[in-house]
Parts: sequence; C-alpha cells; structure tokens
Amino acid sequence: MYRWQENGKTKSVYSMDLGELREKEFQIQKDIKDGINSYKAESLSVNSMFKKWIERQTGNRDTTINVYKQVYRNRVKKEFGDKKIDMVLKPLFDIAAKDDIIRKNPCNGVLSEICNKCYGEKPHRHSLTAQEQENFIDYLTKKPIYNKHLPVFAVLFRTGGGEWVRFWG
Repeated sequence: MYRWQENGKTKSVYSMDLGELREKEFQIQKDIKDGINSYKAESLSVNSMFKKWIERQTGNRDTTINVYKQVYRNRVKKEFGDKKIDMVLKPLFDIAAKDDIIRKNPCNGVLSEICNKCYGEKPHRHSLTAQEQENFIDYLTKKPIYNKHLPVFAVLFRTGGGEWVRFWG
C-alpha cells in the first residue's frame, strides 16, 4: 500500500506486486510535482467540464455553440452529465488536460487502437472500375427512389481520378 496526502485527504493505492506499486507511486509523485490535481478529477462531473469547455468556444459562431449545447442536452446531459470526469468525452478531457486536472487525454488514440485490434491491418482499397461505376449508375437509374442521388455520384465519380462514366442517356 502507498499513502499520500492530497487536499487534506489521505489517499491510498494498492497492489500485490511491489514493482507495480512503485510504478503507481512514481506516477502519483510525478502528478504532484507537475501540479496535476487528481482530487479535482475525481470530483468534477461531465456537466461541469462541458460548461467549462463551452465557455471557451469563443472562435465559433453562436449557431455552432447552440448546436453543441442542444446535442449535449439531448444526448449527453441526462445519461452522462452527473458522471465523473473519467467518463467524459474527448473534447472535455482535452480541456481537463489543458487545465492540469489530468495529465493527458485518455481518449487519444483509442479509436485507432480498437480498430487495429479488431481489424488488424487496413484492407487494401480500390476504385470502382468504369464498368462497376456504369453498373451502379444503371442501378440508381432503374430505381426511382434513388434517382435523386445521381448528381452526387456523378460528381464523386468524375472527381475520383478514374475514367469518366456515362451518367445520362
């Protein structure tokens, strides 16, 4: 067991392995030396960090800020708002790291790590051949529900660097 004082409270970490305990002790001492306030991290909620983050969005238009707030209210606040900071979303962790509440954003690199574990190496991607593009356009043309998407695919196929495909009769 390793104990230390932080903000007038006694904190403890445990490990059955002395090497692992020493590593935890080293990290704690490093955090204290660098001014990382882990006590603050344990007490802050997602709601309080979102409020801090949204106040700092000075470079965005009011409409963008309102969208952020609306999405937060509708999708995050009820479900995660009262959760502690260790459950917060990536942008909020960024602010906490900048304010020396946590050392680094634990979300950084997580998605790529998960993708690498799940899928291994990235599959080789290839462009559609002219014939595949033609077949796709024919399919869209024959299905009235998809006709409205023809102009989008015309632009996509034309700007993709491949061969030009006939789009309209």
